[in-house]
Amino acid sequence: MKLGFDVLPEFRITRYKNDIKSLYALKSYFGCGTVIELSAEAFEYRVRGRNLNVVIIPFFKKHKLITFQRVYFMRFCKVLHMVNKEDHLTSEGLARIRKIKQL
Repeated sequence: MKLGFDVLPEFRITRYKNDIKSLYALKSYFGCGTVIELSAEAFEYRVRGRNLNVVIIPFFKKHKLITFQRVYFMRFCKVLHMVNKEDHLTSEGLARIRKIKQL
């Protein structure tokens, strides 16, 4: 936060209320994360912190995405790697993260 910004990588999947069981199934399968209510009709499964590196990233590297989401995943991995190296704590690193996000 010394630069006035905080970089908090987060994996999210959003579903409507009638599909909430799938979010809890993901939480159970991965053994981490939380399911939160966004609105009366929308819910989200979220994973942050260490579990991104230990659980989520390895899963999607093993089971490659075949949709356009793969591009977003690769960008996400790049930013997460930068955060792990603490590049986000420099103004140059923060600028690179912003650029990756805007692509």
